[in-house]
Amino acid sequence: MNKKFLSAILFGTLMVTSAGTFVSCKDYDDDIDNLQGQIDANKAGIEELKKLIGEGDYVTNVTKDGDNIVVSFKNAGDKTIELKDEVGSICKVENGELYIDGKATGIKISADAPVTEFKPAVKVEDGKWAVLQADGTYKTTGIPATGVTVSGSQTEGFILTFVNAEGEETVIELPTAASRITSLSVANGAETTVKLNKYTFGITAENKKAWEKATGKTVTSAKFIVADNAENKVSVRVNPVDVDATAIEFVAINGKNEVLPNVTFVANEDKNYATEVRAAYGNGLYHMTVKQFTLADDKASDALDKAMANDKGYYALTANKVYRAEYNMKFQIEAATAAIGDILVDDKEVENEAVTVDAGKAHSVTVENEEDLYDLYLSASQEDIKLFGLEFDNEKGTFTITKTPDVVTAANFDLTVHTLDNSGKVAEKTITVTLSDVIVTDADYATRTLAIVANNTEDVSKDKNFFTADMATMTKALGNELDAWKRKVANASVAFYSDAKCEKAVEGDKGVVLTFVDAEGKELTENAIKSAVDMKFAVTNATASKAFKVNTVYYAKVTFTTTGDSELNSVVVPFKFTVPTLASMFATEAAVFKGDVAYAYMNVADQTSGEAAYSLKRAFAKYPEVSLDMDDETAIVGDYTSADLADVAETFDENAKITLKADVDADEKTNIPAGYAKELIVIASDKDYEGWAYGEGEGEYVFKVKVMSPIFEGTVTSIESAVEIPATSVDGYKLGNKDIQGTTYNKVAYKVLQDAVNEKGEGYWKRPEIASVEAAVASDRVIKIGNEGKAVDAAMATDGKTVVEGYIQVLPQNIATTTEETINVSVTDTWGFVKVNPIKVKVTVE
Repeated sequence: MNKKFLSAILFGTLMVTSAGTFVSCKDYDDDIDNLQGQIDANKAGIEELKKLIGEGDYVTNVTKDGDNIVVSFKNAGDKTIELKDEVGSICKVENGELYIDGKATGIKISADAPVTEFKPAVKVEDGKWAVLQADGTYKTTGIPATGVTVSGSQTEGFILTFVNAEGEETVIELPTAASRITSLSVANGAETTVKLNKYTFGITAENKKAWEKATGKTVTSAKFIVADNAENKVSVRVNPVDVDATAIEFVAINGKNEVLPNVTFVANEDKNYATEVRAAYGNGLYHMTVKQFTLADDKASDALDKAMANDKGYYALTANKVYRAEYNMKFQIEAATAAIGDILVDDKEVENEAVTVDAGKAHSVTVENEEDLYDLYLSASQEDIKLFGLEFDNEKGTFTITKTPDVVTAANFDLTVHTLDNSGKVAEKTITVTLSDVIVTDADYATRTLAIVANNTEDVSKDKNFFTADMATMTKALGNELDAWKRKVANASVAFYSDAKCEKAVEGDKGVVLTFVDAEGKELTENAIKSAVDMKFAVTNATASKAFKVNTVYYAKVTFTTTGDSELNSVVVPFKFTVPTLASMFATEAAVFKGDVAYAYMNVADQTSGEAAYSLKRAFAKYPEVSLDMDDETAIVGDYTSADLADVAETFDENAKITLKADVDADEKTNIPAGYAKELIVIASDKDYEGWAYGEGEGEYVFKVKVMSPIFEGTVTSIESAVEIPATSVDGYKLGNKDIQGTTYNKVAYKVLQDAVNEKGEGYWKRPEIASVEAAVASDRVIKIGNEGKAVDAAMATDGKTVVEGYIQVLPQNIATTTEETINVSVTDTWGFVKVNPIKVKVTVE
């Protein structure tokens, strides 16, 4: 058995009818493991289909592509279900019998079976294929239904059925435009009459034969042609509004579910304002026209008249027979005589039997009253067809000029329009077509991106604020027309638009100047455009920044003209401007930052009036002068935000500081405020760069700062395990730098007691961050601290040369045995923070 899946059955009508039903099945004797593997492999694809449907997308087509099923969605595009190996055979109902791969199975389907689009001739029941019977029930064939079934149509929607080896089904309903319609309204519910014109098609046998020979198409032998009446104003509102109703064929149905024969409506976009919904195009508004059809004879005409008769009641418009508009449509048919009116080229009336058109474009030829036209075709002399490279599409009624004659040859030719109207009258009209100077140039330029820099106002020749577009892309697209273009081109101009169709012009002064340059970048004169290498678009920030936005694609339409200002051709160059983000203008200091946090150890040089401040320039190797602010949204400590805990300079310049607020929950012993050593959030911001407004998020840079004291983050310890003091000392013990030592946060040693004397004889610390040192003990029974607990200042010795370093006077008490005690040495730094350090002291008794 041939097991190739689904061949052409997925194309066109997949709806199930008694004339032919297509499904997929597999010979039950074959190995079905591969099918299960295929279904497993497509689980992700199936889930994606379900997701798209859940999001409101719908299917425009289901097709077969090689070994794959391609499901085309309106918004998401094509999605492929892969079926790489042998997964099933073609099952088909033909003449009432089920065929598998073209072979009869002997299984009959009753001619009386009520087959409809909702009740298919073949379906899956209990994992096996079943066929419809006359009583509306299904009879099993006994053939396992493994594989994939695709059924349905554009009208009711498609259904994909995946059946595995155990007969388990996975069914996915794929809605189409028609099946997604949830409501329709015709003429806002008011009664409306649809008028139809009925023409007696009286073509002569001679004309019929000649027309068929000329066009290769068969002319109808029907007696009547029925067409839409130009007076019809059948307005329709379709919901949901995102359904494309132009892809749907509508019919009329009455209360007895009888479809009006022959009459099919097509929807046309209504782009005008509609008072009934006070909305414009895009809100589900359409107007309907009736597709032209034929009636073979008087009997067929009488049948249509009868169906339209008033005793049949009103008709409702429907696309899927489920959702219908109001029953408010009446039909009226009247005899008419065709009068096609004037010839139109590109929807414009041909004046004085002459028209001027561009090369390279398909130009439509229609008539004034299209509803009266049966057919039309175009012709020209063989000489002109060859000379102008004329191409005709008589199905669409268009002609295209693909070649431009040399400049000596007259650029015009005679085009004959042959018409056959709905009354059977054959006519022809010759119009003179003149070729314009316009050369259609299909040049596809990629989007240019210019990273804005500052303009060089001193030397414009060195200004790098420009982007270019190569001429080669255009000249290559000109092809055979290049020589003609070079002979004619003289000038060029540029216009700027915000849309790809170049319909929405950018207003105001643009600040972008177009010039043409050679290979060395040298600007050329207008007359030398043909030898240019690049188009150069120079940008002046002060002006352009007011006309354009960053990160937005715009379109420069460059139009080339002749000496007489006649348009030759145009190209469109997409472009956009970018500016460096504010964040990119900062360079953090590697020695300060850990991740995105600056470890800001304060420096005395940054101090003003004892404030706990840190100079921000110390944290950055590079920074711009922009606005600064503390974050006031993110809680840092309790309910406190960064703005509650610290202040920052308004502008980031060389003097910018972040300063802790000393009065926010400061500790009584250490004076440490709540914001100390917390990751405070600083926001740098700017509105524009060189006049260009920043895009969303690009004008902001956020960083964190932990403000800390190098002294408070350090320690003070005894040099030995304990400081030994003899109990018999009368004058006390001078606990000094020989006994204790301080280290900063970075383990750098410093002297805790004053170690220098100034010219005035005043003691001080060489380590400038220290403001004072004090000592205290919990109990004075073992030792006392002299000088009221304050460290004694350094002083000059009597020799006037030697510095006597400061000390803490420890007064041992008379005790009987050696005893250890703890002295709390408090170091207050210049920012007022107090570091309490316990020092062990051993008072010895020998």
